[in-house]
Amino acid sequence: MIVFCEECGLRNNIDPSTITANIARFKCVSCGYQNTITADKNALALPDDTEGYFQTVQSIPEILGIFLFHAQKGILKNGMPSVLKPRDLLFIGKRMLNTYSACSNLFSDTTRLTLAIDGRNLIFQPVSKESALILFVKKLPAPQSVETMLASDALAPLTEMIQPIH
Repeated sequence: MIVFCEECGLRNNIDPSTITANIARFKCVSCGYQNTITADKNALALPDDTEGYFQTVQSIPEILGIFLFHAQKGILKNGMPSVLKPRDLLFIGKRMLNTYSACSNLFSDTTRLTLAIDGRNLIFQPVSKESALILFVKKLPAPQSVETMLASDALAPLTEMIQPIH
């Protein structure tokens, strides 16, 4: 199971069998911080090709960072700059999800949420009812390469990645 260090944000792998009462304790392989986090053994599983998908997206020069957010599970995959800690990404994910939900309740044709910050874009692109891809893009408006990547058919592999563990 993939978890992120609360101190440095580095990805760590833990054995799901070590989770007791939905609490996981692990020492970060990078900074040595002793983490205690809430973790569900039945968390969403991301297949091995998730890394390849993220590398492809991150190879687009205009993309500064990307993460996959789930309403209940939090950060499923983190490809954001290390200056943004997991708690920052959780805050962003939750706020953007709430804002997107409010907008889509008011405007039924809402398909995406874009937040412009200092000439840059934070794009919230839903991939399922409870999950979204969040991108940090260099310029406003988002370049055609990013728009193409966010097209619904391009998101199909990502939707398939979000499968519950049985």
